[in-house]
Amino acid sequence: MADHICFFDLDGTLYSHASDSIPSSTLRSLSLLQKNGIPIVLATGRHFAELGQLEPAALIPFDAWIMLTGAYITDAGKRCIASAEIGEENMVVLTDWLNGHGYSYIVVEEEVNYMNSHSALARQVQASIHTALFPVMDVSRIHSHPVYQLTVFAPWSVAEELMRLVPSVRASQWHSSAFDLSSVKAGKGDALRKVCDYFHVPVSGSFAFGDNNNDLDMLRAAGTGIAMGNGSPGAKQAADYVTDDIDADGIEHALLHFGLI
Repeated sequence: MADHICFFDLDGTLYSHASDSIPSSTLRSLSLLQKNGIPIVLATGRHFAELGQLEPAALIPFDAWIMLTGAYITDAGKRCIASAEIGEENMVVLTDWLNGHGYSYIVVEEEVNYMNSHSALARQVQASIHTALFPVMDVSRIHSHPVYQLTVFAPWSVAEELMRLVPSVRASQWHSSAFDLSSVKAGKGDALRKVCDYFHVPVSGSFAFGDNNNDLDMLRAAGTGIAMGNGSPGAKQAADYVTDDIDADGIEHALLHFGLI
């Protein structure tokens, strides 16, 4: 049994959108962690279908994968070990409201991602994270295919309205004009605890790295929460330690600071 385990957000933490790559020092550090017997876990709001657009992220042999902001968790072989659906009735209420107000969104199933429309805002936000738009499909699929996440291209005030409308969903913001909706049973913090249990590592031995407001519950849940130097004010406030910028070897410096590599 390992004494420690490390959790890493992807965008802005492992993957730099300034350089459109993962820093070489970060890749080296992840390899050293595993050589030291410390499991590494990806914790992202993204779906597996998006990772192929962000190589070498898809090629890193993580020991577990927390996807969809904690709504879908798998082992190293990408076999599901825990999941939380939004629910058909909730999806009807959410999509009816969003369609009626003209917002674009991504519907995330286990295998398929699709959109209700391609708005200018959706194009802008997806381009900023080097990710293509998903195809537009018939949203009536929500009646026959379980949905794990809804990514909405809108300001945070819309998230607040939707959580009032459907109290059994939670929102996590990852862009000033985009947020993810998932079941209240999901979340990176809860997922961290489940993965620690899976690996029989005490939560006190966990280290979590993040940079944005969708990482707050993970940073607070971990034994040690580490915010990136390029992180949001909220992430830095929630963390126990603030490291350097992603492009200034922030991951490596923090791991060296805590004696993990």
